[in-house]
Amino acid sequence: MLGPTGELRRVAALAFVYPRHAGWIVRRPSADGADDCITGFAGSKAFPRAVEYASEKYSGVLVLEREP
Repeated sequence: MLGPTGELRRVAALAFVYPRHAGWIVRRPSADGADDCITGFAGSKAFPRAVEYASEKYSGVLVLEREP
C-alpha cells in the first residue's frame, strides 16, 4: 500500500508464506475468507523473494511447510 506521499506502508495483517507447485505463495487471509490476497513467486529465488515481499508489505509473516 502506498501512502499519500508515495511511501510504502505495511498492512497490519499476518501473511502466510508456503510452497505450492513449483514456487512459493504469499497469502493474507481475510476475516471472512472471501477476499484473500494471494501473490506467487517462481524460479530459483522464489522463497527469499516471497519472504522479502511479505516482510515489507505485512506486519507479520509466518513461513509454513505446506499450504494451510
